[in-house]
Parts: sequence; structure tokens; C-alpha cells
Amino acid sequence: MLEATLFGFSCKKNHDTKLLKIAYSLFCVLSLIVFFAYALPHFGLGHNYDYRAFTLNERLLTQFRVLSMYLGQIILPIPSSMLFYYDNMEASRSLLNPLSTLTGAALLIGLFTSALLVRKRYPLYALGILWFFAAHFLTSNVLPLELAFEHRNYFALLGIILAISAFVWRIEPRDSKRILYFGVLAVVVGISAL
Repeated sequence: MLEATLFGFSCKKNHDTKLLKIAYSLFCVLSLIVFFAYALPHFGLGHNYDYRAFTLNERLLTQFRVLSMYLGQIILPIPSSMLFYYDNMEASRSLLNPLSTLTGAALLIGLFTSALLVRKRYPLYALGILWFFAAHFLTSNVLPLELAFEHRNYFALLGIILAISAFVWRIEPRDSKRILYFGVLAVVVGISAL
């Protein structure tokens, strides 16, 4: 992710740049081969979901809602939205059942697409969004885990902080002191209120 967003696969020597791009590409291809040849058949298919109240497809659909919920918990950490147990979370049966599955999918696809489209202009934003998705990749995938668990979001929240800071960084220096003071005051008041 760092190479694709911040560093751009650039080295002092063209030969090293080509080697880096080849190594990166090989790693991605090998990862996909391992996923489709081992992880998907081993964890996603067969009897791994027999003891669950949801299927693999329902789990994957539910992750659209879960990842959107995680985003909301990062951006607006209201204690009532931070459950400790998510055992009663209902699995999504289709994109329209419940409708929040479709809206969550649209939000996540929009975020991912925005990161790809602006990665050269706003590399820190792109890195942050891709970090969020990479941090959730393993636990929001084919493994027959619980649908949601708050601790899965701990590492991913750094990505959203990076994405937000990418825009704070671009604030003009003449306004930065007032915005800094306002930002610190807003955080202190917000945390105190929570």
C-alpha cells in the first residue's frame, strides 16, 4: 500500500524500480493464488458454516453493514453505538434485506473507488482508506468468524485517522492556528460530553 500510494514504486535506478514493481506484482498474484486455491476452498466451502446461523454469502453481505458501522464508530464514537457483544446482529439475507446492506455496499465501494481515483493527488487519503480495508480484509472475509467484533476495528481506525488528516494537512497556514485551536477544543468538549 505504501508503494502504491506514497512512494509510487520509485527508486534511484530504473532497474530497481522495475524489480520492485515485479516483486510487488508477484506478491499480489501469489496472494490471490493462495486465497483462491487454499483459503476459499478450505474455509469458505464445505462444512465450515454448518454450526453458524448464517451462510458464507450472508456473512460476506453482512460485512457491508459491519464495515460501515465500524466507520461510524470511528468518526462519531458515541458510547451507545459501541456494543461489547454483537451476538444478536442479524445477518444480511440479500443486498436489499435489510436495505442498509445496499447502502453500506455503496458507501464502501465509493470510499474504495475514491482512494484509487485520488491516490496521486491525495496519497495520504488513499493510504488511509486502503489501510482501513486491508486491516479488515482477514476478519471480513471467508473465515467463519462472528459477524462483528469491536476489537477488529482497532488497527483499522488508524487508516481513517490518516485519511482525515490528509485533508487537515492541506489547510492553509494562515488559518491553521484557528482551526487547530478549534479542533483541539472540539475534541476536548466532545470527549468530555461522551
